[in-house]
Amino acid sequence: MLTLIIDFIKSVCHDFHLSISYSFITLLILLASASYGNYHLYFHRLAKVPGPRIAALTRLYLVYHIRFSNMLDVTVKLHRKYGSSVRIAPNEVSFDNAEASKKIYSK
Repeated sequence: MLTLIIDFIKSVCHDFHLSISYSFITLLILLASASYGNYHLYFHRLAKVPGPRIAALTRLYLVYHIRFSNMLDVTVKLHRKYGSSVRIAPNEVSFDNAEASKKIYSK
């Protein structure tokens, strides 16, 4: 995947007669990753919902626990640790009370 990105950037730069180094491309990828992480940890609309930081950054946390362990047990442990609302993925929150689901799903 990374080589495809690098090849694409090199082809674009070649078309415009620009020269670009691998270190510059690496720097761009690192800056993009850091920006994505900072956004999801501090500026996202769900940033104030407690939960594991890795769950705020990537869905791989959720996918891993669905695939290799019992997600129900993990969710129960997270609710014990963080409270009634827990962020389990960048755009997903788990609630453990019926009142929250009434507020969310009622019109």
